[in-house]
Amino acid sequence: FQNKPKLNDINLSSNKLNKLDEKLFENLVELEFLDLKFNQLNDFNQLILKDLISLFVLSLKGNKLTKSILTYSKI
Repeated sequence: FQNKPKLNDINLSSNKLNKLDEKLFENLVELEFLDLKFNQLNDFNQLILKDLISLFVLSLKGNKLTKSILTYSKI
């Protein structure tokens, strides 16, 4: 997605993803909605979100995450 900095919505739900590259969403500063629900993620590296300064909705429902990301902060 690096060549698409104007993207504001990405839906990757139900794709059997089990790992996300740390740079997958790099420079997507206008992304507002990221749908990753119903995949097979069991770990979520919060650094993936570091460039997503406009992110409003992140959906991770239906994954196998072992720890909460509710403590994530961009500060």
